[in-house]
Amino acid sequence: MYEETEPWQFHHCWVILRGEPKWHEKMVECNSGQKVNRKQSEIEINSLQTDNTFPERPEGRDSAKKKARVMADTSSSSTAVEMLQKMHERGEKNDEKEDELRQEMFQMERERLDLQKLNWEKWAAWEKKWAVMESNAKLRQNEYELNQWNADLIVMSQDLDKLAPPLRAMYEQKQMEIMKRRGINTPPTSES
Repeated sequence: MYEETEPWQFHHCWVILRGEPKWHEKMVECNSGQKVNRKQSEIEINSLQTDNTFPERPEGRDSAKKKARVMADTSSSSTAVEMLQKMHERGEKNDEKEDELRQEMFQMERERLDLQKLNWEKWAAWEKKWAVMESNAKLRQNEYELNQWNADLIVMSQDLDKLAPPLRAMYEQKQMEIMKRRGINTPPTSES
């Protein structure tokens, strides 16, 4: 109809717009001859879009910026999460090492205490042995003193008048030694 009188000047526009949803909507209105309810046209447009026959609308400047910002936040937060995870793992490794060192220290302390206990037991046994040895020495000393006392008593109780003169002189000398040793003052003898 229009082309019969003169050539159509908007062919290049038609090439660009023929795939757009708005163009299809307008064509549906024109072809039906009646006004289509707005809701029906939206439903038809949505159904056309779900068929994927038309290419999707390109992303806008603002939404691209928003998406980039979200991705940056996500990547920085994921980096932070990774760093926190690494720090946590290092902390766990350090905790494990500290636990191992603490266990080794406890083991060494336990061994030291066991050794100290063994040394105390040896010391106590040695003290007991020493006490027994001292007790035995005192007993031997007492026994020696008792034997000495008995021997001295025998010498002191000897009747010198019944003895022969050389034996009598020996006993008198022994008696004097015993009295000196015992701290007894002796009267001077008339013979000396």
